[in-house]
Amino acid sequence: MRHSFLYIPALFAITACGNMDDFPELAAISEQEETEVTVNLTDTIRINETPLSGEVETVPSATAGEDGYKDFVENFLYDDDSGTWDDGVKTLEVTFTDDDATYVFKNKNGKVKELDTSTLNVTTDGAHITVNAYKKMNYILNGYTTNGSFKIYSDKKFIVTLNGVSITNPSGAAINCQKGEDGGKRCFLVVNDGTSNYLCDGDTYNTPEGEDEKGTIFSEGKVCISGGGYLNVKSVGKHAFVSDDYVYLHKGPQITITPAAGYDGIKTNDGVHIAGGVLNISCSGYASKGINTEGNIDISGGRTTIVSNALTANSDDDTSKPYCIKCDSTFLISDGALLLSASNEQNNGIKVKQSLTVDGGTMVIVSAGTPMSYDSLILNSGVIYVNNEELYKTKNEDEEN
Repeated sequence: MRHSFLYIPALFAITACGNMDDFPELAAISEQEETEVTVNLTDTIRINETPLSGEVETVPSATAGEDGYKDFVENFLYDDDSGTWDDGVKTLEVTFTDDDATYVFKNKNGKVKELDTSTLNVTTDGAHITVNAYKKMNYILNGYTTNGSFKIYSDKKFIVTLNGVSITNPSGAAINCQKGEDGGKRCFLVVNDGTSNYLCDGDTYNTPEGEDEKGTIFSEGKVCISGGGYLNVKSVGKHAFVSDDYVYLHKGPQITITPAAGYDGIKTNDGVHIAGGVLNISCSGYASKGINTEGNIDISGGRTTIVSNALTANSDDDTSKPYCIKCDSTFLISDGALLLSASNEQNNGIKVKQSLTVDGGTMVIVSAGTPMSYDSLILNSGVIYVNNEELYKTKNEDEEN
């Protein structure tokens, strides 16, 4: 039995702190006092980029076969195949300058060396860098370009460190992670502490035949995001952040995502896992989704805010409808805050095709359309507020009925 809540609310003034349409490249993070996650009931949900205080990440032990999305950058040196630790990793440091890019190759000890072609090959076309990697690597990206990109072919897990970089690619993805000859591995995307980073795609994609390239950040493998810096992702041609596997957000990063009208903020095949950090998504256009996944969603910390004024496309297909969150599997929140704003009656809050479980944390939904739709709702602890009303649901509604 499917359930949904529909309220007829007053008109809401949905606004954002600051100018969400203006993304100055490499702008410094605004100085704001750190605050804990707090929720005051309101008819207005605003984008809030204030960092969270008190977030401490605990590094789990790395063992062969451990679920990959819980892996940390600190465990990058662990070799999944041999079950041993590597003695180091080589680095390629790239610096973008307008329409050009230079790179420096460093060995495991951090010394500058000639490029080791047994480790990787590098090709350049202006500020467009393509690497074919045969071993684990750490790529450090610096500088500024309005006509560049970073593309990786790798069958080994790798780190991409955003170190105060601004990349706009007029003809495709800003960061493009493709599989190597033997498949694809995890991308550890590190937003370096204290840095501000900007990524944007173009309105035209020149994608090679036989490849996918679905957004500003695209990965055929898993993406694990960490670090203590700021990342601004904007799209004008396709989705903003896409993984053909899953996305895992660790504690620490501050991420603002603005997809192109009619496209999704985060789109994955196998799930979205949010353990902390600040995630802000602002959607518009027809059938746009803030988070859209065929897998499960697991929120265990942080503050996630999705503000949408998207509209329903002229179709009866469910994919034509806009949602702040659309989850085709199960949804679980156990800690943190999830704030959703759907500002017109064609827009919807959250849709979960299977069970929606609240084991802690706080969900606040302000919706002029359908706030919630799910197969079953389980509220063990935590709380859900919908249009200023608190919902008390203590067990599976199907069991009650």
